[in-house]
Amino acid sequence: MFALNEGYQWKSSHFADSLHGAVYLAAGNHAERMRRSVLSDFAWQLFDPQLYLAGLEASRRTKVCARLATYPWFGVTDLPDFDSGNTSLPKWQARIQGMIARRWPGAAPTGDDIAPAARSAVEFQADRGCTHIILPTPLIDEREDEAQAQGEWIDAGLEAAQDIDVGQPIVATVALSEGVLNDAAFNAGGFLDTIVDQVSSRDGVSGAYIVVAQLQSHHPLQPPESVSRAYAHLTRAFVKCGYDFVFVNFADAFGVACVGLGAAGFATGPSQSLRRLSLAGFQDEGGGIALPHLYSHPVVGEFLPERDLSVLAENDLLAHVKDQTVHSGDLFSALERTGSAANVRAWLESKNNLAAATKHFIARMIAEGTHYSRRTPEQRAARAERWLTEAARKQATLAEELDEETIEPTFAPAATWLEQYREGS
Repeated sequence: MFALNEGYQWKSSHFADSLHGAVYLAAGNHAERMRRSVLSDFAWQLFDPQLYLAGLEASRRTKVCARLATYPWFGVTDLPDFDSGNTSLPKWQARIQGMIARRWPGAAPTGDDIAPAARSAVEFQADRGCTHIILPTPLIDEREDEAQAQGEWIDAGLEAAQDIDVGQPIVATVALSEGVLNDAAFNAGGFLDTIVDQVSSRDGVSGAYIVVAQLQSHHPLQPPESVSRAYAHLTRAFVKCGYDFVFVNFADAFGVACVGLGAAGFATGPSQSLRRLSLAGFQDEGGGIALPHLYSHPVVGEFLPERDLSVLAENDLLAHVKDQTVHSGDLFSALERTGSAANVRAWLESKNNLAAATKHFIARMIAEGTHYSRRTPEQRAARAERWLTEAARKQATLAEELDEETIEPTFAPAATWLEQYREGS
């Protein structure tokens, strides 16, 4: 029930024995790489066309726009073809990157250009042997549009799939901007329900692939309240429509709650940029110092190994956050034995020492996906509610016990997530 988002550095090979699926992202992989690479053998092999990124401003995002431009559905013309006899893939991409700011249209194709663009995305996925065909749709960033453009792209994709006679399930992209999520959007018969109707009214669509884009780059565990609420609302609505395949991406740990609400699966990734979707991201330059953080699923929080976890050990509070995998075992052993993580090399708070922390986080998401896959829908719902209830309680306990301590872990708003989880019940 968990699939790993794949950027440019494919991480799924590290978890091939236990991972259910992978989502290959157009923004992380140019078209020639996707055509030439052998995909892993997972139950879900998904390719996200990411047409919802067509509105990015290219001048400071030349790397990602150059990758996206290699796919025909973005409508970028007059780019050099790749010729292995004359150049290398890196040089070819660098050449496109140098010209993309002038060629990038900054919007999805419209009018008569929609049909061939949608067909190219369907053909690309069918040729690659993807297990599902994800129909591209543009980002919904205006309520006044009422998802009309989304409907046009879905219709074009369905016509192409029928013409090509693909055998895979057809899944519609539902991509929203945080900016359309005012309170009224969540009302019965409101904007979100209009979007659901646009998809569910079309014969041939058998699933929904849900993405909610943030306007700013928040921590993956701390999205704006409207973003997690939209994931919950749309998951509930599409499950109610009877779709077997409702899939959420870029919701990070909240994707586990969506599985409790009936989603077939969720995806997140090994880095912040692959864990949440930020329209302010994708910058060519930027980013701070990356330090390892221990993800604790029981409290839905992240902790610095030395500055945070050592304080918890000193105050006999480590049990509240203990979350052991093969990648974090040495860390917790040291903390329980000595009260310090200072001598655990894989978890030292040094720049870019992220391997163990990243593998631990992915392992925990895989484990949750496995646990839910073995349960009935009713058991999944109960498990997710119990998880959020306990997380909110543990967060409150830690806040009370550490009132005078100077640690700054990053907690998800578990109490708010619990309210959103229960909202439709």
